[in-house]
Amino acid sequence: MELKLKDEEKLDELYYDKDDDRLQDVNAEYAENVELPVIKTTSTYTGPKEKGHGGFIIKMVVLALFIGGVAYLVFGVLLRKPKELMDCVNMDTAKLEDELGIKLTRNDDTAKRVRHYSNSDLTTDGNGDIAVLYINGKQLGIHIDSDKYKLFNIEIGDPRYDAEDKMTYQKEDSMQILNDMYNGTSTSVFYYNRTKNDCVMVNYNDKTNRVVSMTYFNDFEKITERLNWH
Repeated sequence: MELKLKDEEKLDELYYDKDDDRLQDVNAEYAENVELPVIKTTSTYTGPKEKGHGGFIIKMVVLALFIGGVAYLVFGVLLRKPKELMDCVNMDTAKLEDELGIKLTRNDDTAKRVRHYSNSDLTTDGNGDIAVLYINGKQLGIHIDSDKYKLFNIEIGDPRYDAEDKMTYQKEDSMQILNDMYNGTSTSVFYYNRTKNDCVMVNYNDKTNRVVSMTYFNDFEKITERLNWH
């Protein structure tokens, strides 16, 4: 058994009292309400922000342009049917203008592209898509450069075997001029009917073997008069 002197007991009580006072001071300090510092901000929260309409409008515009492009491709190109001109081959400039609703003017560039073997000069009234041919003031036929039109069911871009297979022109025979086969970038084939004295000349691209232009002549003898097989 541990025995203490009275003085020691008094000393212990004194220490215990001091410790209790310190503990109470600490508890009192933490028990007091402590004010937290206020954090200042530059904006006030007003709830979730609404998304802007700019991005949505841009997307709708892009979508509309895309749909418009597809519609043009389908209806304006793929489904576009070229106009058949077999009934227009002997029309003069004025009649063809009225028939097609177009304007034709003297066009020497087209005349240079039309292959023929006449002893006379050929002139044309055209617009870059179609032209009326003349020799000595007489209407000689028409020339087509555009896929807007077809001639005797032949269309610009047709492969040669397709063009010859679906052609509605009543040909008796056909010929190629040897000189044409080795000059330029296209070959001219004359499909002719000597009984009717007319012909259709089709130009095929030498690389693709597809139709690039078509010409109807209503006087086969005239446009081949320089050939020695007459």
